[in-house]
Parts: sequence; C-alpha cells; structure tokens
Amino acid sequence: MENKKLLSMTGFGRKSADFPWGTLNLEISSVNHRYQEITVRLPREFSSFEPILISRLRSMLGRGKIRLSAEILWNPEYKMAAIDSALLGGYWKQLNRIAEDVGSVQNISFTGLLSLPGVCDTQRDSDIEKAAEEAIISMLEELIDSLVEMKLKEGQSLAKDILLQLESFSGIIDLIKDEWQDVIPEALANSRARLEKFLAEVAGGVSADPARLAQEIAILSDKWDISEEIVRSRSHIDKFREMIREETPVNDKKTENAGIGRKLDFLIQEMNREINTMGSKMQNARLRWQVVEAKSCLERIREQIQNID
Repeated sequence: MENKKLLSMTGFGRKSADFPWGTLNLEISSVNHRYQEITVRLPREFSSFEPILISRLRSMLGRGKIRLSAEILWNPEYKMAAIDSALLGGYWKQLNRIAEDVGSVQNISFTGLLSLPGVCDTQRDSDIEKAAEEAIISMLEELIDSLVEMKLKEGQSLAKDILLQLESFSGIIDLIKDEWQDVIPEALANSRARLEKFLAEVAGGVSADPARLAQEIAILSDKWDISEEIVRSRSHIDKFREMIREETPVNDKKTENAGIGRKLDFLIQEMNREINTMGSKMQNARLRWQVVEAKSCLERIREQIQNID
C-alpha cells in the first residue's frame, strides 16, 4: 500500500502576482526542526499584520523551522512620498532660530530636511492597503497548498526508504531467531559443563545433584533467552509498518498525521532497547554481529525519521 499521509519537514514555495497597485511576491520555506518555529518578514507598512500570518501558519503547518517573506513592489503612483509642508516649515523655522541664537551664518537647505522624521511619508489609500492585506492572505493559502504538496512527495520518498530499511531489520531479526534455535543446544551444553564443574568444586568432588543442576540451568537460561525480545521486536515492526502505510485522508491544508515523526522516533527507541538487550544476552560471535547490523538499520531509519513532521 502506498503511503498517503507522511509529511517531510522540508519544502519550499514561491508565488508572485500582479495587481493594479503593484506586484506581490511571497516565499515560504520549511526545514527540519524539533519543534515548530515560525519567522515572518513583511514590508514595514504591514508589520502589524504579522501576528495574523503567524497564526495561520501555525494552524496550517506542523513541525519545522518555517520562514515566510513578503515583498510588495508598488506601482509608481502608489510609491510616491508625500511631503508634510507644515512639519517641514516648522523644522526650518526652528533650525533658523537656533542658528541665530548660536550666531551661525550657514544657509539651511530644504533638501537636507527631507530626511527628518515625519517630513516624507508614503500616503496610500486605506482601501489599497486593505486589498494588499487580503491578497497576502489569499496567496498565502495557495502557497501553503503547494508547500504541503511538496512535503507529501518528499514524505513518500522517505517512506519508501524507511520501509526498505525496516525490511532489512526484519530480515535480521528472523535470521537471529533461526540461528538462535541452532545455538541453544550448544549453549545449554556449555552451561551444563560449567555448572557441573563449579558444583563439583564446591562439593569437593562429589557429583552434582541432577535436580539442582537442572534448576541452575533453568535460572541461567532465563538470562540468555531472547524469545521475548524477538516477539516484542516483531510487534514493533508490525506497528511501524502500520503507522507508515496507514492511509489517512488529507485535510485541506494539513494532514492528520501531525506528530507521527515523534511517535516513530519513540518506537525506534523501543526497538533499539530490544536489540540492545539481545546483544547483552548473546555470547555467540556470529549472532552478536547480526545485532550490530540490526542496530545500523535502526540508526539509518532514525536519521530519516528526523525529517518527518
């Protein structure tokens, strides 16, 4: 079954549109991050609009370091700055008065006063600014659609690679299970020989009691038996496949798998715990090497999971 819901945290989108008042450019990117971190960069005149955009992004997207930037290239008639003549005259009078007080004979240039606060300001009709705000919202939703589409495609590629690694891990678990059955008689014989020698030494050469010997072997076998770890590993593998391949409908903007990356990460930790326990119980060199191979598969899966929303 093909994965329909896994999202990568990596994506990028750019959109541009022309309007009577100018050209609006929007760009959005998302990269890996443990949590959701949103940064918005807007033209100065729309800085008050930032909380609304952040709220929309937070509700539409999942984990990742998300950056949104907007740029407006105003048409000349809307870009022209208006000069506040009253304020400019006030500055000029104050500076002339100060020049007289200090005995300065320098001529004060009007051009030099244009950079003073409030003298030049871009005046736009409120309806035009409202239209620009509405355009940003509308384009943002379209941009998020394309971003999510890219994240879904990347998620499908991640899912394929993860499932391949999971199949390798599953094969190693099966191999360990089969080879473990073959080494059990040898392990029991070795344990019996060691116990017989130990008990004979303790008893001063007297033959060990068979019942006592059987009891000690049973206790010892519990310490190296890996059947429970194998059963739990198989269960974790089945659950992992279910989570990866489960077909879930996709919402308009955000899939219902929010947080699946964290769930898979937790599951990988449990799988690592089981394989580590197996390794600690095994003495057979060939089986211990299989454990190393299994841990390598899990590490490759874990690295890919870090890219999942």
